[in-house]
Amino acid sequence: MMTDGYAQGILTDRDIVLKVIAKGSDPTLTKVSDVMQPHVIAAGPEMDILEASRLMSFNHVRRLPIQEDGRIVGIVSAVDLAHVIREEVDNLFSLGATPVYH
Repeated sequence: MMTDGYAQGILTDRDIVLKVIAKGSDPTLTKVSDVMQPHVIAAGPEMDILEASRLMSFNHVRRLPIQEDGRIVGIVSAVDLAHVIREEVDNLFSLGATPVYH
């Protein structure tokens, strides 16, 4: 939820499913402010991928808003990070790295 361009909370599809639909509430009568997470975990655009993934893991979030000067300028998802990590692993193997099996 945004007020004057600033994040006041975050609402995800998971919040809607768990806090509205699973409880049998009527989505047309439910306010965003009633089910949103009021504390927004966010990162700056200079944060590296590893740090972002750690922040997401530690806070148990699957989406990470990117804030610059207090305003949201983007969002990174766990799926976005998985794609980047897969590309990096592929690059390592193309350079001749060999996988380690346990």
